Amino acid sequence: MRNLFTLLTTVFFFSFVSNAQTVASLNTNDMNFTYSKDNKPRLSSRVKSIKTWKSFEGRIIQKLHEDVVYPEIAISDGIDGSVIVEFTFNGEVQDAKIIKSSCKYFDKAVLEVMKNVSKYYKDLGGQKIDPISIKMPFRFTI
Repeated sequence: MRNLFTLLTTVFFFSFVSNAQTVASLNTNDMNFTYSKDNKPRLSSRVKSIKTWKSFEGRIIQKLHEDVVYPEIAISDGIDGSVIVEFTFNGEVQDAKIIKSSCKYFDKAVLEVMKNVSKYYKDLGGQKIDPISIKMPFRFTI
């Protein structure tokens, strides 16, 4: 029975986050350039942090896709849904919180899998970056 549940949940997860992309926000202060002695513009450290995150984003989302657990009660009740989680990231996830949710069953699953983001980032070779705010969508479909 457990193997059947694992197989079914794997099939259900296939549609999870297939087109997900995070949103890392900038404000006008972040777009300031500094200039070096050779007069070449340099991006702010926050823009560099966002570029660093974006270079790892797809691989991290894929790993989250593989690890998220579709809540059994949502499966048995036939519930689809979505969650948006917001967090600060500097190489570590800080202050992860659900900012939008269609069903409370998915909130715990999302917050649980978010604990793995820092590990995946480090495993992929990510280094500490300046803190950035990230919003990440999750979609659960049966």
